[in-house]
Amino acid sequence: ELIKRQRALLVPIIQSHDGELLKEMGDGLLLSFFSATSAVECAIAIQEIANTIDDLNLRIGIHQGEVIIDGKDIIGDDVNVAARIEPFSAPGGIAISNAVQQDIASNATFKTKLVGKPKLKGVQQDITIYCIISHGLPETKLSEVSAKLEKKIPIWYFVVPVLLLIGITTYFLIPKKPSVASVAVMYMEIKGNDEDQYLETITEDLIFDLSSALPGKLKVSENASVTKLKNSDLETAEIAKKLGVEFVFRSSLQRYGDGFNLRCRLVEASSGADKFINKWFIEANSLQSIVGVLVDNIISGLDLNVEGELSKIEYNPEAYQLYLKSKDLYARGMDYEQTERAMEIMQNAITLDDKLISAQLKLGIMYYDNGEYDKAGKLYEQALNKSKQLEDNSNIAESLRKQGALYRKQKQYDKALEKLNEALSIFKVMNDKSSMAKAMNSIAILYYRTKRLDEALEYWLLAYNTAKEFDDKLKISKYVN
Repeated sequence: ELIKRQRALLVPIIQSHDGELLKEMGDGLLLSFFSATSAVECAIAIQEIANTIDDLNLRIGIHQGEVIIDGKDIIGDDVNVAARIEPFSAPGGIAISNAVQQDIASNATFKTKLVGKPKLKGVQQDITIYCIISHGLPETKLSEVSAKLEKKIPIWYFVVPVLLLIGITTYFLIPKKPSVASVAVMYMEIKGNDEDQYLETITEDLIFDLSSALPGKLKVSENASVTKLKNSDLETAEIAKKLGVEFVFRSSLQRYGDGFNLRCRLVEASSGADKFINKWFIEANSLQSIVGVLVDNIISGLDLNVEGELSKIEYNPEAYQLYLKSKDLYARGMDYEQTERAMEIMQNAITLDDKLISAQLKLGIMYYDNGEYDKAGKLYEQALNKSKQLEDNSNIAESLRKQGALYRKQKQYDKALEKLNEALSIFKVMNDKSSMAKAMNSIAILYYRTKRLDEALEYWLLAYNTAKEFDDKLKISKYVN
């Protein structure tokens, strides 16, 4: 009855926007239009009507491409793209491909937001997905998308995929394999005062933020690998070879007056040529800006393009400084008294600013390392909730991964698997192959410990192939072993 009502309501709207109903597929409809604007305007009108009807929750996916019409059927890779985009729409919302977004970008009445660049099943094209956030439409939440994908709900469940038809042409597409830049961010050198040494921990935040900025396009050496070379006097070429990267980034910080001189250099390892050498003055109460400044410069220096804007959250300056000091004290601490002091300082940072999610996760790690699992769990849950509130997808996934590792440690394997799979789904949506491989490895370890050896092998092979696809030689070696 609901399907009949859906059809009766939607067909007049489709016709009023010069659209064509090509076919019905289960609960879904396949439509075509001759312009992106017409399709988007029709989709908005459909959601406005659907919003007034109980139990009619539609997700709409829109893509623009070339197709083949065969009688009353329509075929082509772009039909599949429209279907695959649909799950990335919020209930009552609209998800669109980069082709559609580019067409409507000049129309000020439409506002869009980047969702991600996932690898779509059965699709050879590189597709970037956006959601429309104007006209009262709900924004896509990645955590909800990941849950939907993980539960494998049929793709045509209350779906209205809208395909934009701009030509009737057969074409063959051989996608170019995307080139992936790779960089190692070495620990920041702190010059001058010994009491400023804690500032080197800014490096860890730089590595995390840079890794999250361009997933799928930029490989950044993990903190654990870089730490091993922290006090090394190896030449740039040797460091690059050990870490399997093309570029090496170095920076230094030195107190000067009421602030710091920040210097940095990005070097191409093969030639020894500088991509850039820069210098800035950073005020003492603006330490948190260092990470953003360096991320922007590295991305620019590597000639990479960012889709959408990089999110930047301002923290309480005192809270950020306490967070850095706590990390440094914890890393250098020689006894439990210093560990307790580091935990106390980190808690003070969180109290001053609960937006500092990295502090919540780090304090959770400290409790985890010291066997205080209940406290660790509370911190991970707190970090997850705050990440969702701030729509910080990288930290949502990282919080879930930490929860999975904690449940695995406590031998609550079903809960661990649920959390790790949810984290993996978000990493897939973000196309963050490095984090995908880590999550797959964590799942493999869980299966291995529960004697589910075939599934353990399956996930280690997935982790291996993902690392190989991203040409991460260190991870490839690790997963082979």
